[in-house]
Amino acid sequence: MKQLIQVQDVSAEDFKNEISDNVTRHISEVLAEFMKDLKSKQEPEFITSKEAVNILKVTLPTLYDWRKKGVISAYRIGNKIRFNRQELLNSLIKINSAS
Repeated sequence: MKQLIQVQDVSAEDFKNEISDNVTRHISEVLAEFMKDLKSKQEPEFITSKEAVNILKVTLPTLYDWRKKGVISAYRIGNKIRFNRQELLNSLIKINSAS
């Protein structure tokens, strides 16, 4: 069923400006949210070996072996080994496509 809306006592120019302002505000809000999401995705998320094992569904010795062979990249932060979550997922895609 179609809905009919009547506008009274508003000039065409005022009506056009109101619509334009609302669309502009909405686009600005969507763009701000998109930029916030984009910025948060650009910051690397480093995870522990235990988390990497759970994501990859492998054992710690396999993770260590893949790291030494260069199949996956690891980072030393202080005295701890960490993995970049996105790089780990990308490596998983490469591993699956190679098999």
